[in-house]
Amino acid sequence: MQSNQERILALDYGTVRIGVAVSDPLALFAIPLDYVKNDSRKWEFFGSLLSLYHCTHIILGLPLNLKGLESQKAEEIRTFANELHEKFKVQVELVDERFTTVIAHRTILSTTPKKSAREKRKEFVDSRAAAILLEGYLNARAKRKSC
Repeated sequence: MQSNQERILALDYGTVRIGVAVSDPLALFAIPLDYVKNDSRKWEFFGSLLSLYHCTHIILGLPLNLKGLESQKAEEIRTFANELHEKFKVQVELVDERFTTVIAHRTILSTTPKKSAREKRKEFVDSRAAAILLEGYLNARAKRKSC
């Protein structure tokens, strides 16, 4: 296995924080990474990650409502996607992110019984949501390839 195989980077965009996950080199698993604050330093952080993991593809959660229509935040996400593409010349794909944050919260609740410990883990929700988004994407991609 080559260490320079391309990976997929997943982002769960938020106004305050952006959750980050990356696929393993074979694109089978999603690995949550640290979140990044949504400020001017995020671009340096993303550049470092894209270089470190040899990512040429980013998936970005697109918030849709229960009817599958874009939420009010969708335009902000589309602008962010365009900025990512322009700055790093990578493919950016928008993916339905419905329920990823809810699932991430429930995962943390079910795996962290003490309330005090859950409070400390709140900062991991965004990256866990990015990993859930990426897991769904990888699973769907694997199904398409096997058909």
